[in-house]
Amino acid sequence: MQTTTRLTLPAGGACRLYVMPPIGYVVVAAAAPADATLEALRRRGHLSALLTHDPGLTWPRARGEAIGAEMLAAGGTLAMQFPALADAMACKRRLEGGVS
Repeated sequence: MQTTTRLTLPAGGACRLYVMPPIGYVVVAAAAPADATLEALRRRGHLSALLTHDPGLTWPRARGEAIGAEMLAAGGTLAMQFPALADAMACKRRLEGGVS
């Protein structure tokens, strides 16, 4: 089990959880709270990335972590899609500094 991570919210960053039938649940994270929205993912000229997760996974694998960390460091928006609400909630809690 991985105990350290490169993927953290930058100081002042935020994440939000969205319910998106039929695709599931999406955690959106960004360096600026105003960018932690679904709309920011489509904004022209704004960096964004989408990571998908299989059922039962609550955190990206090493490559996804690296992509997500770089996206946030560059001031972009990161979206992580989960098929299960419990998995999305665990990811959001971990990003906010809680235990997953």
